[in-house]
Amino acid sequence: MGYFPFVPQSIPASGGTITGNLTVDGTLSTANGPILVLQATTGVAGFALQNATPTIISWTAPNDGNLHRFIVICSLDVSSAETGGAVSLVCTPPGAGAQTTSLYAGGLGTGPAYNTQERLVQPGTTVTVEQSSALTGGAATVWAEIWGS
Repeated sequence: MGYFPFVPQSIPASGGTITGNLTVDGTLSTANGPILVLQATTGVAGFALQNATPTIISWTAPNDGNLHRFIVICSLDVSSAETGGAVSLVCTPPGAGAQTTSLYAGGLGTGPAYNTQERLVQPGTTVTVEQSSALTGGAATVWAEIWGS
């Protein structure tokens, strides 16, 4: 199935659960409990980038004493060349400063772009996909999901 073999051919609706066991060949076996659950999504409409720096989607891992894993899957479609419009992933572990990863640099030309990031995080960590620079020219839409355990 490619880079993320545990994501099935069809994704459950918001609040759905991917269930099963990963096998050696990377396929999903019969259901045996949740692997990842859809935690946040922009939905099918996506999120139009703005002349601002808003949060696009966010999720906080349970504060249960366990490590948690998450995957951010996102697509960006630039319909008119951008001025600004950077998008970042921010993880804020308890007791530590924010860790920021650029998903899309601002100032992109027209066309699609794709990015997927995965991490292990401590309990209570907030995971945020945010617009990190204002879009002062052009137009772009981002679609993003956070899947977490």
